[in-house]
Amino acid sequence: MSRFYFYCFLLFITASCKKDADLLPAIEQFVKNVKVKGAREVKFDHETRIIQIILPADYTDDLVRLDLDMYKGASLVINGSDSLFSAEQVQFHYKATTSVVFNVQRDDTGFTKGYSVLVDHQGKIDAEITSDVLLYPFMGDTSSIIAKVRIKAGVGTISDDLRSPELLTGTLSDPEKSFQITGQYSVSSSLINFISDRDILNASNLLFSLSYNGKNYTIPVPVKISRAPLDAYIPSQFLSIPLTRNRLFTIYGGSFLKDETYRVKITNDAQTDPVWIEATYKNRGKLTFTVPSQLAEGNYLISYYEGDNLISSQSASISDNSKVKTVGLIWTQQSECPSNDVLYQAPQKVRIKAGLDVYAAASPFILQGQYIAVDPNKTLPDLELKNAGHTYVIRAKVNVDACYGDRSYYIYYGAYTIPAHAVGGSYEARFIYADKEHSLTYWNFIEVY
Repeated sequence: MSRFYFYCFLLFITASCKKDADLLPAIEQFVKNVKVKGAREVKFDHETRIIQIILPADYTDDLVRLDLDMYKGASLVINGSDSLFSAEQVQFHYKATTSVVFNVQRDDTGFTKGYSVLVDHQGKIDAEITSDVLLYPFMGDTSSIIAKVRIKAGVGTISDDLRSPELLTGTLSDPEKSFQITGQYSVSSSLINFISDRDILNASNLLFSLSYNGKNYTIPVPVKISRAPLDAYIPSQFLSIPLTRNRLFTIYGGSFLKDETYRVKITNDAQTDPVWIEATYKNRGKLTFTVPSQLAEGNYLISYYEGDNLISSQSASISDNSKVKTVGLIWTQQSECPSNDVLYQAPQKVRIKAGLDVYAAASPFILQGQYIAVDPNKTLPDLELKNAGHTYVIRAKVNVDACYGDRSYYIYYGAYTIPAHAVGGSYEARFIYADKEHSLTYWNFIEVY
């Protein structure tokens, strides 16, 4: 009898020595423990499933690696985007990124639990600017100054929530002029964005500093601000109807400068001399100009200049008749998505070999919602090519751009085969509609060879 009680005692002792976690039901058995080589400390809260990793100042690796000790029957979920994960190891780039979440699954039940990883690097901040520091127009006379930054040390995972008390921030300052502005670091883009109403393009003593969680770092060399690539345009929605003569229009873009001269050049191949119009500076993102009342109705190439330097060009029709039709654009290279590749690019003069196709879209666009099936027999206008000696009227082969409006609309446009027997030369191009209505002539004479 005493031997029986002895065995019972041994069984009791053995059971008591088991870890509490081992007694969990299978449905709760996921990750036992986590180890991180080189870490000063790893805190694993099994209740919240938050893993906090503290790295020492001398930890220089760009990656942090978590070796997972998992229960039998549990496995790490590896998705296509988790290229650095392996069967029992989670590794990721931790410097100035958001917290990383990984999932572990029970193979027997399919149940999954997520674990969040936070990393703190105890070293001093070290960083570098990896792009030009560029100035963009923002609102009115304020500008957005953007710098791309690479964190080299001193910052682990951070929050991208602007309400967080632990944001990575940047500061641009000029101590001699008592000037200072602060911007927030964006985890998703690695950019710091500053907003300023001061003219700092020519500043020569700007200091760039970073601050995070009580730590500070200043780039050792003063930074120079450059203007972002200049742009000028009338938004496309305002060009779907003609520009009215003797009316004020706004040019958007920038960054425009108060002390510069801006002009608009209006021309087409049918007129001998271009028309130049002064544009008025309104703010860093806007200019205005008035279409002259004496300008003939037609389709034109409109070009924007800063001083003598061309900024950009776009085609537009000028007419007091809001319902007038025109050729929006003609191009020569086939594209699945002209609205992405062609329609909003700078217009080019068209040169085409007889027997080949040109592509042409009407303005306003011929649109159809994608909830309706494409009509392969859609009636599109004919394309007329005409000069003093020859006229060719070409039927359209229906094409569809399915990319417009985030793929919510179809744009119908035509492919037009230049007759193989067409005589070489320059031709006016216009549309002829089913009701015999003629569009305005395209700004560019089409050269056939």
